[in-house]
Amino acid sequence: MIQVQLDPNLTMKLESIDKKLDLLVKRANRETERLKMNPLLTVDETMVYLRVSKSTFYRLLRRGDLRSVNSKGRKRFRREDLDAFLMNNDSDLK
Repeated sequence: MIQVQLDPNLTMKLESIDKKLDLLVKRANRETERLKMNPLLTVDETMVYLRVSKSTFYRLLRRGDLRSVNSKGRKRFRREDLDAFLMNNDSDLK
C-alpha cells in the first residue's frame, strides 16, 4: 500500500472546510425544520424547503409542477402541496 504524506497546511485547510460544511448542513436542517411549522411559504422559503436552486425552482414553477396561492398579491406555497410534490417527484430533484 502506498502512503501519501499531505502538507500540514493543506490538512488544516481541509479540516476547516469540513467544519464549515458541517455548520452549513446543520443550519439548512434547522431552517427546514422551522419551515415545516409554517403552512404558507414564500418563494425563498420554498426553495430552502425543497432544497433546490433558483433556476430549478422556476423551472418547476413554469412546468406547473408547483401549485401556488395568492396571499396579499404575492405567491405563496402550501407546505402540504410541497410535501405531496416531494413524495411524488423526489427523484426529479436529484
